[in-house]
Amino acid sequence: MNGRTTALKARRFLAALSVLAAAAVVPVVAAGTAHASTARCVNYLGNHGYAIGPRVGAACAFGALNPPIGDSKIPNPNCYSRLIGLGVTQTHALEACIRA
Repeated sequence: MNGRTTALKARRFLAALSVLAAAAVVPVVAAGTAHASTARCVNYLGNHGYAIGPRVGAACAFGALNPPIGDSKIPNPNCYSRLIGLGVTQTHALEACIRA
């Protein structure tokens, strides 16, 4: 029974260590892709004739969300509502925010 308890403690320790390692790596990976996604959002709007400024960039900085099921992204409500407030059409705001 004692060996079994030690093995269980070792598994818990390794699981906790894995979670900590993942928590340290994910922000670094996300930071590298966030800038590219913001640029895709801004470029999409620029290609559709919208004036690009700091408020558009700030809206596009709210990246798209990954739902728990499926591979498609959904627009971040912060991105979408800010772009709508700037006069972007619903269709263009939706597509731009999915690219963010």
